[in-house]
Amino acid sequence: MSLIDKLTDLKIDEKILILLIFIGFGTVLIISYFYYPDPNPRTSLCAFYNLTHLPCPGCGLTRSFCAMAKGEFIDAFSFHLLGPLMFFTTTITWIASLLAIFGIDKPIKYLYLLFTKDLSIKLFAVILAIYWIARLSIILLTKF
Repeated sequence: MSLIDKLTDLKIDEKILILLIFIGFGTVLIISYFYYPDPNPRTSLCAFYNLTHLPCPGCGLTRSFCAMAKGEFIDAFSFHLLGPLMFFTTTITWIASLLAIFGIDKPIKYLYLLFTKDLSIKLFAVILAIYWIARLSIILLTKF
């Protein structure tokens, strides 16, 4: 049973769930616009990076997401290639939840079907793994 199936089994009212998505994703988008992470941090909270001095699969996602919120597209892609995709997905989901609040619920139902498919989750994981391996390969090849 997937996580989405477990959440569905909680029997949360659909309107409350849509409102929570609207508030939650809206908050993330607002914070990402006003938050300025250091583009070249001297310290890291990432345990993997602190142990290996190599980036983990998610290193740079926050900086990339925040750069997208400010329209800094080149910086966003340089911090992490998948950050703009995550920003786009978050924005589209937020817009779909806003439409659902006003009674246009077809987009949010389509996104729900898309995101609850195991294939889309697995595809994202594979893309993230491929990107991470390529990123590590480039870093290690330039060191030697």
